[in-house]
Amino acid sequence: ALAPQVPRVLDLYSYVGGFGVTLAHYGAEEVVCVDSSEAALELCERAAAMNSVGSRVRTVRADVLEFLGATVGPPQGRGGFEDDQSTEDQEEEVSRVAGPDVGSEFDLVIVDPPNLGSDRTHAPKAIRFYERLVHSAARRCAKGGLLFVASCTHHVGEPELAGAVARALRWPGCEREARVVSC
Repeated sequence: ALAPQVPRVLDLYSYVGGFGVTLAHYGAEEVVCVDSSEAALELCERAAAMNSVGSRVRTVRADVLEFLGATVGPPQGRGGFEDDQSTEDQEEEVSRVAGPDVGSEFDLVIVDPPNLGSDRTHAPKAIRFYERLVHSAARRCAKGGLLFVASCTHHVGEPELAGAVARALRWPGCEREARVVSC
């Protein structure tokens, strides 16, 4: 019974809304599904309507890192993430991309990007991308919120992904306690 415990859900790389629509169906009050594919979001909206949760599911067509207000560059400085945007600037960016009624914090943030590389040579770049993505997504978690991170990038294994998540959560501006649960 996770859904009632997470009334506000942010589903990043939502595609057709498999996670978000399901959580709305089981009780989440507000779900924001973000994806860059208009066709996928149209299917997400149809799925929400078919499940009678269309009023609780909102779709946003945007690049996920843009939506999160993330900087594009790799981590710098002391192994952290030097953010060149203030929190106020980031909130303006979220409002510009998603609309003013999309708040900045969610009880559950789902990060499930597509495959980030088809061969082993892409793994280091994919890991750096996961670090930036997790850092930005974790900043959208409400206090006590949950961050769900998935990877379908074949050459990024569980230890590499867990390491990327742990490092990202220690970057300045995102210091968070976390417990890694794997399946």
